[in-house]
Amino acid sequence: MNNPHIAGIRYEISPINYQGPLLIRSGLHGDHINAGVERYQQLKQKHLEPVLQNGEKGKISLVVKTINSGITIAQNACHDVLIDNKKTELECNIKSGKGWVAAEFNIHVEKGQKVILEKLVSIHTSQDKKKQNPLDRAEKDIESTDSWNEIFERSVNKWEKLWENMDIKIDHDRNSQKLIRLHLYHMLVTASEHFARETLLLCIRILL
Repeated sequence: MNNPHIAGIRYEISPINYQGPLLIRSGLHGDHINAGVERYQQLKQKHLEPVLQNGEKGKISLVVKTINSGITIAQNACHDVLIDNKKTELECNIKSGKGWVAAEFNIHVEKGQKVILEKLVSIHTSQDKKKQNPLDRAEKDIESTDSWNEIFERSVNKWEKLWENMDIKIDHDRNSQKLIRLHLYHMLVTASEHFARETLLLCIRILL
């Protein structure tokens, strides 16, 4: 939430009763179809047209374009692998297809060993205020970005400030408390301050 162009995720894997090869695949996908809801399946499913997908040395890039509006969407991602909390340089294999690209890491793990994958992604579009090539901007973001932990801490601090202003507390009704916070979260995400000057359509949220 601190930076609308940066996203991150962190996975921890610790084998309990296994030792041997471990394959981790991390990707960017622009080949989605809108088929998750049955009543939507009769509608047009494809909304993105693949433009570019490539990668090297643990970094991957994906560019797609919206079919109807022609908006270019570019993503660039980098990865760090830590074994027992120590950053480790591993060989990375790049796999790709039409509309997707992935980085694969092969690791030999021991029982109880902790493997961490940290992934940072930069996202830019042709609608950004700075009219530069979206992929160039995404790649520059990743090249100059801070560590995963630093980005995570800034995001946590931002969320804490938002909740201080937005939170509604309900006494003695745990279910209602969870529901109201779910809808508040949805509002914070869909009506983010980062899009204050954009034209947006916000869906109605109803609590039953």
